[in-house]
Amino acid sequence: MDKAIKKVLKESAKRDEWQPPDRYAAPISQLLTAHENAHQDLDRLNAGAEPVISEAKLLNTIINQISDLVYAKDTDGYFLVGSDALARYYGLESAQELIGKTIFDVRGAAEAKRITAREQAIMAGGDSLINMEEELIDTNGVSKWIQISKVAMKDENGKIIGLIGMAGDITERKNNERILDAERQLFRALIDQVPDYLFVKDTESAFVVANRALAADLGLEPAELIGKTDFAFHREKIASKFYGDEQEIVHTGKALFDLEEMVIDYSGAEKWFSASKAPLLDDDNQIIGIVGVCRDITQHKKNAERIHFMAMHDALTHLPNRTLLVERLEQGIAQAEQSQGRLTVLFIDLDNFKNVNDSLGHNAGDILIKAVADRLTSSVRSSDTVARLGGDEFVILLADEDKLASDVGMIIERVRAAIAKPFIIEGQQFSVTCSIGGAAFPKDGTDSTTLLMNADIAMYQAKGSGRDSIVFYTQGMDDASREQRMLLEGLKSAIANDEISLVYQPQVELETGEIFAVEALARWHNFELGHVSPAKFIPLAEDSGLIVPIGDWVLQEACRQNKAWQDAGMKPITVCVNVSTRQIREPDWVQRVAEILRETGMDAQYLELEITESMLMSDVEQAINMMRALREIGVNFAIDDFGTGYSSLSALKSYPVTRLKLDRSFITDLENNNDEKHIAEAIISLGQKLDMRVIAEGVETDEQLDFLREAHCDEFQGFHFSKPVGPAVVAEMISNHVLLK
Repeated sequence: MDKAIKKVLKESAKRDEWQPPDRYAAPISQLLTAHENAHQDLDRLNAGAEPVISEAKLLNTIINQISDLVYAKDTDGYFLVGSDALARYYGLESAQELIGKTIFDVRGAAEAKRITAREQAIMAGGDSLINMEEELIDTNGVSKWIQISKVAMKDENGKIIGLIGMAGDITERKNNERILDAERQLFRALIDQVPDYLFVKDTESAFVVANRALAADLGLEPAELIGKTDFAFHREKIASKFYGDEQEIVHTGKALFDLEEMVIDYSGAEKWFSASKAPLLDDDNQIIGIVGVCRDITQHKKNAERIHFMAMHDALTHLPNRTLLVERLEQGIAQAEQSQGRLTVLFIDLDNFKNVNDSLGHNAGDILIKAVADRLTSSVRSSDTVARLGGDEFVILLADEDKLASDVGMIIERVRAAIAKPFIIEGQQFSVTCSIGGAAFPKDGTDSTTLLMNADIAMYQAKGSGRDSIVFYTQGMDDASREQRMLLEGLKSAIANDEISLVYQPQVELETGEIFAVEALARWHNFELGHVSPAKFIPLAEDSGLIVPIGDWVLQEACRQNKAWQDAGMKPITVCVNVSTRQIREPDWVQRVAEILRETGMDAQYLELEITESMLMSDVEQAINMMRALREIGVNFAIDDFGTGYSSLSALKSYPVTRLKLDRSFITDLENNNDEKHIAEAIISLGQKLDMRVIAEGVETDEQLDFLREAHCDEFQGFHFSKPVGPAVVAEMISNHVLLK
């Protein structure tokens, strides 16, 4: 097969149909000479001259040295002379047996008629029949292929006096051709089945072989490529690249692998290929061409570009992300250092963005973020960079400013005016403002980290000074902004660094004095900042969105701990966990709670989720659906800080709530404020009439406890019984049956 393929590759370079070498063509001039001599010999033979007989024998000897079938006939078709090879072919002992016979004496009638008709036609017209191939059955019944040449025999006057013929057995050659043709068809079928592009070119980069995939990409058939170079199919720049690579291979003999090449297909579409090309060597190890294979990597390139884009851009807005922003900022700093120019970083944060998420949900928040991104982009120049860092934080990079102050001032005003225009989201009109912090190179920093940090500090200063304002960084700016940022950065890694822990404050039944539940409370101890108050980090987590992962961890850990207490033989109690608005607005919140219960193995009846009034009223229907779904699996609910919000009685009746938590603000000043007493009594009575238990929080004195007993409150928690304590203390208190005295 290898030799046959090499032969096919060489033959395919020809534009015309392949023809076998003319090894078997009859030497017509020799036959004509032999005819003339034979005619003279016959004349002399008839005269009885001995020398002529010798010449005739010599002629027969010469004819018999030829392996092919040689003969001469008169105009009536009688054999005048023939070779021994011809006699044997017809099943005779010698050529003498042919003399005086016709084809009818040695072959069947049908074949004899066909041969005679053809020979008569040749003699009648004086034409020649050269290299005719014909399949015949010999006397042994074996199929053979014969190549025949026949010419009219003429005397010295040009008169046709007979016919000279020569035939060669080409059976072996025909068999070899069939084998070769089969191999060629197999080779063609094989390369055409390959989806990659396969080709062979000569040393001038003209196609010798091309598979169907390659031709189809050009809108052609494989045969239409043969003999042509890439300049016939591709733009000059592309074809020149191909030609240059291939000529390098021809001249150096070294293969080229994994070349990335771009082409334009017949439809005008841009395609990318990974090509490998190597020299094609003959049996003498000489370079006779180039063999190549190309694989379509267009989709791979698109995927790589998409991945790179995703790595450098925000998924929601498609703006540059922090990575690309820092890259461009560092490039801008380098250019500004060379040109002694300046650049400005603007850190932008939307004011009260949390209200949109809480009131309309995350989908509405995403719509607002994309709309803000569009307005910011349209407010700056094409040379500026607008990036989104996450949440509602954006950064604008203004580079190469000659008139820095005036240009920045104009851009800031355009930005503020653009954002101040009302937004229509889900049919509702919203107006938002933004706080902007600025830092300039080189005055406020000479590296990207410092510039971004100082712009961020300035933004927090703007937000703290009343929002909807612009503040540029100055030395000695309020350290509170820096501390806020440090807290946020620390909080981002608090869970991973095991800095968050839980303490538990017991809840006590007033009637029995027994602990029946504990409230799980998060505490943060940072290795650098020390203990951080929940009053600081919980609002920060809410604003930044970190409350979602922190809240999930708190829920997981509280359930795990409660199950551990039960497994240790402690009587079952309820663990109460506070839930934020951001958590319950997560689309898979219900599934996540159920999954945590499955993972920890805790029975859902021992979990109570505490939700604030304002959280419930932001989307009543969604809150009810969520609570009912979790109630179906056994989870309980309490309304936290009740009395400080704006719950309507009609809505309150719809909630599947088992407890109301009386806010500590109604307990703190009971001794001195009768109005507080009346409100507390009303809330206790209301809750109990709605079949809810009421628990008061923040109880610290005997007087407060006495009031709650008189008002028939069900439960309480506070420092009067116990401050929040660790898991081991809780276990000890319950195991030792610590009761309210």
